[in-house]
Amino acid sequence: MTGLFHDIGRFEQYRQFKTFKDSESVNHAGLGFRIITAEPVFNCLSIAQKRDLRLAVLFHSRMKIPVGLPFTTASVCKVLRDADKLDIYPIMLSHLTPGNATSTVVTLGLDPENRVSPEILDQVSQGRLGEYSAMRYENDFKLLLCSWVYDLNYDYSRKFVLDNGYLD
Repeated sequence: MTGLFHDIGRFEQYRQFKTFKDSESVNHAGLGFRIITAEPVFNCLSIAQKRDLRLAVLFHSRMKIPVGLPFTTASVCKVLRDADKLDIYPIMLSHLTPGNATSTVVTLGLDPENRVSPEILDQVSQGRLGEYSAMRYENDFKLLLCSWVYDLNYDYSRKFVLDNGYLD
């Protein structure tokens, strides 16, 4: 269920602001959390299921999952974060491959110039997640995608990335 609803905030975000860039609009995960909290359709879930869904949606795009979550909630968050990355890789790589059709909405309006921001390069070189706020060029987005391997929670996810050539 988290896989289906984790980006529910994107629809309202795009409707209102015509962008997927959280820094220029609204945090889509927080918006999704509020939508799920308010929607009566989710009242059929148990208290624990609704908690796990709401928190997984809220935390799926953060740099880190907060410590101290209940085991089940943390597990749901980890699975969702890995699945979200595995889903996004082929879409973004398609849009960031020279010669392919692209959309500035998808590439967040980043400069297509063949450059890399030193800040993103430093983050990834140090084994850290790249930060969206440091991106200036489309190549920065490519490096940010590479940095996601540092945040994959399961061996299967890492193997899937390698087997599908997402880092080639």
